[in-house]
Amino acid sequence: MNDDTQHLDGVLDLERDFYDQGLASGLPHGHLHGLIEGRELGRDHAWTLWDEIGHLEGTALLWRAILDAAQAPKAPLAAGSSTSTTSRASSTLDSVLALVDAFPTTNNSSEGEATHVTTEGVDMTAQLSTLRTKYRTACAALGIRPRMAVSSSATTNAGGGGDADQGGVDSLKSMGMSV
Repeated sequence: MNDDTQHLDGVLDLERDFYDQGLASGLPHGHLHGLIEGRELGRDHAWTLWDEIGHLEGTALLWRAILDAAQAPKAPLAAGSSTSTTSRASSTLDSVLALVDAFPTTNNSSEGEATHVTTEGVDMTAQLSTLRTKYRTACAALGIRPRMAVSSSATTNAGGGGDADQGGVDSLKSMGMSV
């Protein structure tokens, strides 16, 4: 009887052996694919984020140049604007440009544990929120309408079906522009 029990022990542990073998081979494989997919998702998110930051910087640089040209000795100020409004808008645009320059441009997540706060102690989410707020303040000081839509919402209508003109109108509306 004891001899029969030893032969059945191998059969009873068969399921557990296959489970352990699958776990040993599947866990590293899953970890590898998680890193690959995480990097791809991070790259896509970074592209969208920097598209928005580039728009904010470009808008600030454009309006800074317009204000500088309007303050030139030969050029009159724009209709309805005063010196205090212009200086307030100019200082707000300088703040937007300073925040864009201070935004982190490197990723140190491969050096250590990934957290929401980078190794330099900068909270990107809070910094982006501050940047968006300053941008809206600058737009209010300039009397323009801010575009706060991210680039992916404008591109979703471009490939969709339906009337081509309507897709373009929806794209413009999503960027805060009127037709």
